[in-house]
Amino acid sequence: VVLFILLGGYPPFEHAKESDKWYQFIVNKKYKNFWKSHRNCGLRQQETDLITRMICFDPDKRISLEKIRKHSWFTNKEILSNDNLIKVLRYRHVKMEQQRNNDPNKQKILQHSMKRPLEAAVIAAIENANKDEHFMASRDPELEVEIETEDKDGNPITKKVKINQQRWYDIGATKEENKYELTDKSQPPVLPDNEIINPQDIYTASTATAFEILQGLEAAITEHLKGVPQEPDYNELVDFQVDTNANKDDAKTNEKDQDGKKKVHTFIDVRNFSLVFEVGIQDLDDMNLSTDSVLIHLGLYSVQVTAGTYCKLVKFTRLRGEREPFLKVIKVLGEKAGEFLAGIDKKIQEAMKNGEKQDEAFQKLYKACFPDSREDQQESQEV
Repeated sequence: VVLFILLGGYPPFEHAKESDKWYQFIVNKKYKNFWKSHRNCGLRQQETDLITRMICFDPDKRISLEKIRKHSWFTNKEILSNDNLIKVLRYRHVKMEQQRNNDPNKQKILQHSMKRPLEAAVIAAIENANKDEHFMASRDPELEVEIETEDKDGNPITKKVKINQQRWYDIGATKEENKYELTDKSQPPVLPDNEIINPQDIYTASTATAFEILQGLEAAITEHLKGVPQEPDYNELVDFQVDTNANKDDAKTNEKDQDGKKKVHTFIDVRNFSLVFEVGIQDLDDMNLSTDSVLIHLGLYSVQVTAGTYCKLVKFTRLRGEREPFLKVIKVLGEKAGEFLAGIDKKIQEAMKNGEKQDEAFQKLYKACFPDSREDQQESQEV
């Protein structure tokens, strides 16, 4: 299943049940019908042959690891380094997102979307973060820290080193600007080079700021999913627990300040560009699952898609609960917050085309991994 997603860009079926319209072909050994239903997936004969042997309904008849290593698809491949593998897979994800964004339903959502200004609660959280000396020090890309190491003779010593945190926000900043200060226009941190982008992760609208995106997602979570956001904890790693006491939630929402005015509040972790929330299974069509909720971490990152071109990406991480409701939550957010989870828009696509022309070596590497892929066929038809 994972191999199919990596090569095709989407799952081969929704549920491993006979009632599933794709999985039924596997159960009944109608593999020709299965691949006919995926005729636009872009997989070649070697790939479909291997996957067919791997997803056989009878576990005893599935191909073994030893035979997988001897399969022609496996033996005819050049093994990529970890860096190149991550780079290729990230780029593959981008190309699949481009196709998804061209969907007419997605375009309809974007045409009727409205951008909301940042709420006072988010602005206040940003201002409070800038007053924290420890937080400001952590944003210094040349933060000096002490590390335990050894000298040339192997003796333990303590050494001071500067850590380049490779943050996005200091790129392009002038000397006159306080490039470490958090603002309403600050960009999220760059996704680490060794971090894989998963199929459920979604690129965002290039016209919206990071905090506008997080604010929109927070609203969609509470309004459409009836989700319960978690209070960010900046001091320690904690085992997230949800306070399901409705009276306490109402009390926090209706809290008043000294002047008797209603206080505003946000659960957005402005320092880490993230949000943690829980959604009850009963709010997802009464799914018959063993857990009663799903807990999700949502993080916003900057990702370099080609030389000089960056996109914002929302990464979803399941902290607790089952996979099915986790994916359902993301699907609902994609529909209800479509103006923010917009995918790769035309502006970025144009920049990517220019970048692709400048990086011929990588394009050659990518096409070696995904020859005659669907996006190449579509582009040639458009030309």
